[in-house]
Amino acid sequence: MTETFIPKIAPQIWEHFPDFFVASIVMRQGENNSPVTSLTDEYPDKPDKSLIEEHLQSWAEAYRILGEKHKKTPSSAYALIKRYEKTGEMPVINPVVDLYNRISVEFGIPAGGEDIDRYTGIPFLKISDGTEPFETSKSGKMVTEHPRQGEVVWCDDLGVTCRRWNWRQGPRTRIDEDTSNFWFVLEALPPFDKNIVKNATLALIEDAKKLCPQAAFTAKLISKNGEQEISL
Repeated sequence: MTETFIPKIAPQIWEHFPDFFVASIVMRQGENNSPVTSLTDEYPDKPDKSLIEEHLQSWAEAYRILGEKHKKTPSSAYALIKRYEKTGEMPVINPVVDLYNRISVEFGIPAGGEDIDRYTGIPFLKISDGTEPFETSKSGKMVTEHPRQGEVVWCDDLGVTCRRWNWRQGPRTRIDEDTSNFWFVLEALPPFDKNIVKNATLALIEDAKKLCPQAAFTAKLISKNGEQEISL
C-alpha cells in the first residue's frame, strides 16, 4: 500500500532542532467503538524512568527556546505523565485516544491522533507567522484564535490543528467514535533516538491491531535526513 498522507516538516524546525524525530502512523479501515481489552501489560522495549525524565526536560527546554512557558503550557507527554503520577488514573476519552495516551505515558513521548477524513491537505509542522486560524471552544462556544508569531504549530490547508507543538489539539480534526481513518504522530528529541521512537511506534500498532484487527497500517520515521519506512 502506498501511503500519501505523510506530514511535512518546515526547514526552520530542523534548524532549531536537528535531532528531532517524527513517527507518522496511518491506520485505515479502523473502528473506534471496541472496548480496550487485552492490551499489552508491559512494554519490554520502553525507556527507563531516568531517560524518560531527560526526554521530558528536553521538551521543556525546547519550549523555553521557542519562548513558551512550559509550566503553563507543557508538552502533552509531560501533562499526561504528571496527571497520572498525581491521580493514578488516565483520562478516558474513547478507545483509540486512550490507547495512544497510554503509549505516551509508558514511553514518555508526545503522542497525538487525528481523523484523516477531517483534514484538508496533509499535516505540516511549521513556525507560525501569527495569522493562521485555530478553531477551538470556550465556554461551550466555538471561537477562532490565532497562535503568536514564532509559535510551533501543526497545520493543514485550513489552519492550525494543534498549538504549541503538541500542547493543545483543536476539535476540527480530532478522533471520535465515528473515525475510521486515523493518523498518529509520535515526536521525540534527544536523548531519545530513532530506536526508541520505532519501539513506541511498534507498541502503538501492536495494541491498535488488537482493537482493530481488520485495519491496515503504514508507518514512517521522519528526520532531518529524510523518510524511512518502519517495518511492521
